[in-house]
Amino acid sequence: MVCKKIDCILPGRSQYHALHHFTLKISEALKRAGHKVRLLSVEECVSSCSQEPPDMTVGFNGAPQVVKDLFLCDVIEVPHTALLVDPPYYYLELLESPFINLFCDDETNINVLKSFGYSNASFLTQGVEPELIEESAIEKEYDTVFFASYFKGVMKEFLTHLHVMRYLSPMQTLTFMNIFRTQNSFSCIRLMNCTYLRKKFFTI
Repeated sequence: MVCKKIDCILPGRSQYHALHHFTLKISEALKRAGHKVRLLSVEECVSSCSQEPPDMTVGFNGAPQVVKDLFLCDVIEVPHTALLVDPPYYYLELLESPFINLFCDDETNINVLKSFGYSNASFLTQGVEPELIEESAIEKEYDTVFFASYFKGVMKEFLTHLHVMRYLSPMQTLTFMNIFRTQNSFSCIRLMNCTYLRKKFFTI
């Protein structure tokens, strides 16, 4: 294995600092794999990566920007791995950079992106740090706990945005209907406003 210089970029903000924890654990895993890793804050990554470019950068839910709408990876021409723990329609601006590789934790989202001709998307398997796998002496009340959200009236919201379907082919229309069944109405608006998709598929 070739040792690479990898910069792990901490998010600017994250509820409960969950993404900060994920980034730290990703950096530790990469170090265990033999790579040279720097853990950088979003404030310091622009200067550090510009002065001493890594072989690649890694971050959760997005990519660092030099200024608004100008990604750091496009400036230093280094690949950025964007690990998404939320649906990709929140981050459609990432599709416009040739240096960004998206990793989604849901294969449905990857299939949606690929249906629009986007190929830089891969499946991100679930994982935790090794120390969490150790047996605990504490007795568990439940073997498995599942957290989920339920959106009511999803199809009703879909119908209020039905006019956007005139921009799509039949196959793309079916894809959008599937998004509404599995996500929420904001996904459609975000997809329609994505420059990458408008240039590639939409004819007005």
